[in-house]
Amino acid sequence: APELHESLSKMRVDPEAADVFALGVLLFSVVTARLPFQGATDEEVVANIRAGSFDMPSRLSQPLRDLLKSMLAVDQKQRPSLAAILNNVW
Repeated sequence: APELHESLSKMRVDPEAADVFALGVLLFSVVTARLPFQGATDEEVVANIRAGSFDMPSRLSQPLRDLLKSMLAVDQKQRPSLAAILNNVW
């Protein structure tokens, strides 16, 4: 999760929100067979994670795209709860 990165360590980390981000990465990987955040170097990957920059495949259904976008939100307060994910229409 972006908030876990060393340079952002002054933020208060919500453990559930960090788990939701990790689950978003996992779900994205399962449905696309690739990681959401790409880069030529580790620094580029970290920069893309912190910026929330990733390409969403257009072949995914809109409900799944919306769920992934919310789970991978940079702002931990904008991520859905685990209960909301379980009740998601996707």
